[in-house]
Amino acid sequence: MTNRKKQDDIRAIMREIKNVWDLLAFVAQLVITHIYKIIALLVVIGMVLTGLSIKYKDFEITKDPIEVQKK
Repeated sequence: MTNRKKQDDIRAIMREIKNVWDLLAFVAQLVITHIYKIIALLVVIGMVLTGLSIKYKDFEITKDPIEVQKK
């Protein structure tokens, strides 16, 4: 009886692994079909971050307020 239970447990684990692989395959399929959207989103985020870094490049924190007024 215990051997039968072990076999059932092993089968259940194998079913779970199969379900995980199906999930991974589904996620991979979504990534592949929408890769251009993902790349476009990353490019837009990069452009926004670059624009912000250029915009706030002139604001330097200095300890001397007179030096800031000279600029």
